[in-house]
Amino acid sequence: MDFAGIVQSRVSERNPPRHPVATADFLDVTFFLILGAVVAASFNTVVKQEVHPALREHHTPVAIASLMILRSLLSICSTTDAFIMATFRTFPFAAKLAALVFGPLFDSAVWLYSLIFKTRAVIVLGIGLFIVIGLVCGDSLRFATRPHSL
Repeated sequence: MDFAGIVQSRVSERNPPRHPVATADFLDVTFFLILGAVVAASFNTVVKQEVHPALREHHTPVAIASLMILRSLLSICSTTDAFIMATFRTFPFAAKLAALVFGPLFDSAVWLYSLIFKTRAVIVLGIGLFIVIGLVCGDSLRFATRPHSL
């Protein structure tokens, strides 16, 4: 009697192989990671390097708005957002935080809420998210740069 064959057939009936699913998920995320890396690299190449420190030092609201708009135009996978935002080293922390928070919320608002609400409500919700997240993250910069005392 082939006991190993019986055990193997019963195990494979109860636990189908998961590697095709894992491979498909890995390739899906990798595609978005490569696409986002190409866009981030081209953005860092096309935009003059003198502009980045000016955004960091003097124009934080412009930096926050620009990264939020870039994130909404890219509409990449939220899994790869952190890797893409890490390439923007000269942008302030508040701008990266705003883009990381705004991205998934905006994507779900456009896709999910457009099924339920009218177009005007979705636009108002998107603009409201943009303003509120930008203000909150811009205000977080004030608390992050302030010296802490115990």
